[in-house]
Amino acid sequence: MTTIGKLLAMLNLVIGLGVLSWSISVYAQRPGWFEPKSDAVGIGQSPVTFAQLKEDIDELTRLATVASENWGTQLKTLESLEQKRATRLKKYNERLGWARSGNPAKGGAGFFVPAHTPDGLLNLDDASVVVKGIDDQPLKGSDTLLKTVTGDTAKIIESAQDIEKQRREFGRLGTLILAAETRVLKMTEIRDAVQGEKFFLESFEVNVYETRETVVRRKKQLTNRLIELKYVP
Repeated sequence: MTTIGKLLAMLNLVIGLGVLSWSISVYAQRPGWFEPKSDAVGIGQSPVTFAQLKEDIDELTRLATVASENWGTQLKTLESLEQKRATRLKKYNERLGWARSGNPAKGGAGFFVPAHTPDGLLNLDDASVVVKGIDDQPLKGSDTLLKTVTGDTAKIIESAQDIEKQRREFGRLGTLILAAETRVLKMTEIRDAVQGEKFFLESFEVNVYETRETVVRRKKQLTNRLIELKYVP
């Protein structure tokens, strides 16, 4: 036998002994696959059996079935809520349109007293009670109110300009009235002065008349006296 053959035989023997040792170790430490499931498991132990695996598989299958059914139920609930959300979103957009331009079916009213459904959501189908303004009339949409405010603002500006114009006219008339009052006062003073002079002249005329009568009467007396004295000039 050659040296190479001896080496190969020795190598084959060593490998065979190793495989034999590994096989014996695996067989000695094999798990109890076919043993029944243990009712009690100690700390640090992790027994594995076909019964336990089957039970785990059944439990996982049941959980998967329940999860699948729950997923289907939740999917239907989600789809229902998504549809409800889309419907309510349209109604919210409609409400926003009312808030801007008013609800034609309610005479242009833009705002309504909120009502709620039994589940606590805003009842978007209830638009029966309108919100009223300070004039006890339905409050219009914001665009309508803005137009009204714009119109009122223009009227206020126009009224302010008219008031300013009237104030200037009032000032002008006040100046004329003051001038007229001054003229009346001066005319009153002139009238009083003329009346006083008139009274003075009237009294002077009376005095002149009385003096003339006195002189005439005295002359007559003197003439009569001269006649008595037989002296006639």
